[in-house]
Amino acid sequence: MIETNLYEYLERISNLIQSEKHYVSSTTNLTPVQILTLNYLSRCNRFSDTSSALALFLDESVNKLNQSIDSLAESDFLKKVIDQDNPEDVRLVLTVKGQQAVSEIVILLRDSTFSVFDKVGTDGTEDYLADLLIQLQVTNKNKSFGQCQTCAHFIKESDHSFKCGLTQGVLNGDDIVKICQEHA
Repeated sequence: MIETNLYEYLERISNLIQSEKHYVSSTTNLTPVQILTLNYLSRCNRFSDTSSALALFLDESVNKLNQSIDSLAESDFLKKVIDQDNPEDVRLVLTVKGQQAVSEIVILLRDSTFSVFDKVGTDGTEDYLADLLIQLQVTNKNKSFGQCQTCAHFIKESDHSFKCGLTQGVLNGDDIVKICQEHA
């Protein structure tokens, strides 16, 4: 019975958060998928800023997302940049307008959804939910998309020098706190 109740609570919370995203969508003239796209691009590192990584993160097909990506590019929320090292890869980069939209979206979601934490408290909640998320991802064989600094491939060479052991790419201070599709 406890598992059933927990599942129902999580499902209902998820539905309420989705409802808030739809509300934000109506106030920003962006679709929920566009909001998720902008939010993802604001959080991902340069190894994960492609449409294929976005598709993995959202559990959608690249073809389904292309229309949203194209619309965001046409509206100057993001730009598509050919990767200099691998011309077959197209990077999705937020523009200033895109960054401003993400800031507004985060404020709207935080004000509406997360203001309840002041009333109910969060002691232990974040750790529990993080553990639950990890277990669900492992069980379902999903990518974790965790922060670089928590990854098994993360190498700290000095206090200000970091590297990805998988790609051998040099990481800067911004990269290590962003999410990556290769997180392990």
